Amino acid sequence: MSENYGEKIGYLLFELAMIYRNQIDEVMSEIGTSRSHGVIICEVGAQQGISQSALADKLKVRTASMTYNIQQLEALGWIYRERDADDQRLIRVYLTEDGKAIEPKIIAVWNQLEDSMLAGLPDEQRAILRQLVSHILQNIKVGQ
Repeated sequence: MSENYGEKIGYLLFELAMIYRNQIDEVMSEIGTSRSHGVIICEVGAQQGISQSALADKLKVRTASMTYNIQQLEALGWIYRERDADDQRLIRVYLTEDGKAIEPKIIAVWNQLEDSMLAGLPDEQRAILRQLVSHILQNIKVGQ
């Protein structure tokens, strides 16, 4: 007897990711940004002065894609770049005041969607889910 494909954990994670991605795209557009820009803003907010290449590595995107996104965020006035004073090869990324102002809105959207997605799960189950998903991510990263 074969297991139903739709019940496989991998498929359920895939379906969850697709639905969550669509929801994130929708609510991010309502606040005037995109999923990718939102993630970049939050990462830069958490690590002001992160190098552009380190940011691309952390978010698992090509350097050219990161450059394109950063240029768009610069045009919006949310991010600025500076060459590193000690190593001119490095470009450091910072939030502008406008970028700092939109970051809490982005975080609120992430939190709202997470609360909606996990509605009905007590804190203990949320903590277990966080541990399980973190473990799965670690397994995947080791395999890369």
